[in-house]
Amino acid sequence: VYANRGKLGTRALFSEETWEKLTAERCRGQDRVLPYQITFAAGVMRNDQLIYGPNPSTLGHSGWGGSLGFGDPDTKVSAAYVMNRQSNILQGDPRAIRLINALYECL
Repeated sequence: VYANRGKLGTRALFSEETWEKLTAERCRGQDRVLPYQITFAAGVMRNDQLIYGPNPSTLGHSGWGGSLGFGDPDTKVSAAYVMNRQSNILQGDPRAIRLINALYECL
């Protein structure tokens, strides 16, 4: 839904005003748990570090062990990565990054 700016097909799930509130920066800085500088919108990470592909407007979230999900409204692409072998990398797992890079090379 995020990759399509809040629409499921042609049906809008919420208003443009709600979309703007959802995607607006809520907080930025050193995370209190993770050892990273992170910018959050409403419950999702903004793509300041370009972990979720090349577009800064992409939103996503990473899970411990390497999993992640993201949506890119510029290209209307969304993807998720779930691994079968957990790593100790908290964010930006190289396996996921390779897959994201390959996805964008195909576009």
